[in-house]
Amino acid sequence: MTEALRRSNDWEDPQLLIEGLLPRGRRVLSVCSAGDSCLALAASGAREVLAVDCGPAQIACLQIRRAALRELDHGAILAFLGERDADPGERREAYRSRLRRHLDAPSLAFWDAHPEAIGAGILGAGRFETVLDTFRRRWLPLVRRRGTVARLLELDDGSDRRDFWDRQWNDRTWRLLFAVLFSRPMLRHCRDPERLPPMPGPLGPRLRARVERTCLDFPVGGNPWLRRILTGRFGIALPYWLRPENLDAVREGAERIRTEVRSLETAADQGGWEAVNLSDLFERMPPERCRRLAGGLRLGCAPKARLAHWSLLAPRRLCQLEKGLRFLQDESIELFGKDRACFHLDFRLEEVVS
Repeated sequence: MTEALRRSNDWEDPQLLIEGLLPRGRRVLSVCSAGDSCLALAASGAREVLAVDCGPAQIACLQIRRAALRELDHGAILAFLGERDADPGERREAYRSRLRRHLDAPSLAFWDAHPEAIGAGILGAGRFETVLDTFRRRWLPLVRRRGTVARLLELDDGSDRRDFWDRQWNDRTWRLLFAVLFSRPMLRHCRDPERLPPMPGPLGPRLRARVERTCLDFPVGGNPWLRRILTGRFGIALPYWLRPENLDAVREGAERIRTEVRSLETAADQGGWEAVNLSDLFERMPPERCRRLAGGLRLGCAPKARLAHWSLLAPRRLCQLEKGLRFLQDESIELFGKDRACFHLDFRLEEVVS
C-alpha cells in the first residue's frame, strides 16, 4: 500500500513567508507539504529551494504541480487540478500523455497507484482535505443554510461583515460546532494520536476566535482557504501559485526547486541555508526531537538566516531550545496580523545570530 497523502494543498499563507524569509537571492530549505509555499518562495526570487519530506507522497504532490506548470496552460492546469469541471478520463489522459514523464520514480509510483485521485482532481486528494470536505457537506449544513454562507462570501465591507457576523453567524450553534469538532476525541480521530501534544485548555474557543478575527479582518470571499472550505473550490480566490498574474514567475521559479525524500534534520546538514520554512513541523515532533532539530538548524544555517514556523497545539520557539537563535517578536506579530489562513494560533520568525 502506498503512503497516504496528508495534505494536497498548503493551508498556510505564503505571503508571511515571502515577507518574513526575504527569499530573493537566498538558498531556502523548506518542508514540502503540498508544494504551494515552495513554489511561492521560488517565484519570489529564491536562488534555490530544497523541498523535503520523509515520505514520497508530499514530494509527489509538488512534482505533479511542476509537471502541470511545464505542460499545461492556465485553464488546463485548473481543470486538471479539479478547480474547474473536467471529465475524470480527460484528467487521467493528461496525466498519462503529458505529465507522467516529468515525475521521478517515487512520485510516478505514487500517482500511478492513485488514478482515482487524478480523475477527481488532485486538490481534493489529501487526508486533511477529506476531513474539510466532510465538514462542508455534513456538518456545516446543520448550522448554516447555503444562502447564509453565500452572503458571508459576498460582503466586502468590514462593517457589513461585522454586523452580519453578530446578527446571523456567531450564534450558539456555531459555537457548539467548534466545541465538538475541536474536542480532543475528534482531534484524535483526525490526527495521529501519538503525535497529539497536550492542549492548554479547550482548543475550540481559541480556534473559533481565530476564525472570527480572520473573517472580520479580511473579506471572506477573497480568502483562498476559507472559500475552499465553504464552497469546495478556490473560485475567484486562487492561491498565490495559481494566480494568472503570478504564473510566469511560478513557472520559472519551479525549475529552481529540488525535491528530496529525507528528513529536515539531514537536509539541514548540507549547510549554508539562508532561509528555512518549517511549516508546522513541530506539531508532529516530540520535544527532544525538536531540540535536536533546533541544534541542527543552527549549525546548518548561515549567519542572519531566517526561520519561520506556525503552531496550533505545540507552541515552541527555537531560541528556547538552542543558543545562537533569536525570536523576531515584532516582525512575527506584524506578520501574523496579516495571516488569512486561520488554522494556526501562532506564527514565529526567528534568526540565526551565531
